Amino acid sequence: MPSKFPPRIYRFHLPAEEIEGATHVGHALEMLERYEQDFTMNIHLLAFADQQIRDRSKQGPAPDDVDLWRKNIGILGAWRNIAGRDGAMALYNYGKALEAISELLGNPPLGLCPTLRNLIDYKAFKAQRKRFDTAFPNIILIRHAVSHAAELMAHPADARQNLFSGDYSGGGIEIKASGFGGGLYVDGVYEDTVTRTIDGKVLTYKLSGKSALELEAIRLAVWAIFQPPE
Repeated sequence: MPSKFPPRIYRFHLPAEEIEGATHVGHALEMLERYEQDFTMNIHLLAFADQQIRDRSKQGPAPDDVDLWRKNIGILGAWRNIAGRDGAMALYNYGKALEAISELLGNPPLGLCPTLRNLIDYKAFKAQRKRFDTAFPNIILIRHAVSHAAELMAHPADARQNLFSGDYSGGGIEIKASGFGGGLYVDGVYEDTVTRTIDGKVLTYKLSGKSALELEAIRLAVWAIFQPPE
């Protein structure tokens, strides 16, 4: 049965020169759960904003509060985009935690824990890292797009590099940008599909319960790899 708690790295059973690196491996294993929780909280934020928009749209504005109603709908729409942005950051951080573990268990100079590596099924760990990369293949570029949004469009040369000028279909989204001479910048959340545009491509990820379950499954599998034998 998978453990509900992060594995304990018995650092003091390791050579002295490996203790610092093993400590960082243990920290990264713990942080997988934190980043998974961050991702899940943004799913809840998106669901809350969607429900509020539906309720307020159904109710409609009071005759003397149209401007306030529109303002509140706009705020809720902004919350949806915040969820999409922060969900991307959570996925990026999750991937970086896996990367840190991989580097610390790898070859020098970044690899600091050869003894620990020999105590686990390193091949199984690499398979879980590949599973993450397969589930969220564009997350590094998406993270760059959400973190540097102003830079992507700061200059006409930047816009030419980053705007999307083709046609796109996927995740319930249909985009016909070929008719726009300068291209389009697609940035938003459609249902549970988060979209960003960078390097002339439309990139997406799913801010969904299915994605959260995949993160949980990867985390539990990685934790099991590091659990000491009973």
